[in-house]
Amino acid sequence: MRNYNILFVCEHNSARSIVAEILANTHISKKFNGYSAGYAPGEFVNPFALEIAQECGYPLEKLFNKGWQDYASFEAPKMDFIIDLCQNKNHSERPYWPGNPILASWGFEDPAIIQGSDELKRRVFKSVKVEIQRRLDIVASLPRESLNQTTFELMVKNYSPQ
Repeated sequence: MRNYNILFVCEHNSARSIVAEILANTHISKKFNGYSAGYAPGEFVNPFALEIAQECGYPLEKLFNKGWQDYASFEAPKMDFIIDLCQNKNHSERPYWPGNPILASWGFEDPAIIQGSDELKRRVFKSVKVEIQRRLDIVASLPRESLNQTTFELMVKNYSPQ
């Protein structure tokens, strides 16, 4: 059985999507090939996301800012899931994703914009990490044949803390 290819997209591909890529690729189930991209890629990966990579034993050299266009071509890996992590979607350009992937929105506040001490920023990043990890755990636990756009949306809606 092949792994799920899962692309996480957010604004700059420097924090949330990077953390999600790390968590998917290090998930205990070994069911995911994680990728990340940004609508307007930044210039660097957030240092707190790099800390999470180190904690997870994920190679830092694999982490860099990428644009969604890198994954919207027919030559790119075929994605099973595209998950938008932006809480506020103000993107004028909406990507076309080849291959009919399941689309979802797991809106998270951007931890990179939090003001305050490094300890506060670390706590916010850890909170985002825990929530993404929980959702990946749920996806990994579902039988492959039950995963479609409708069941995925219901799973996210029923799980999402409000």
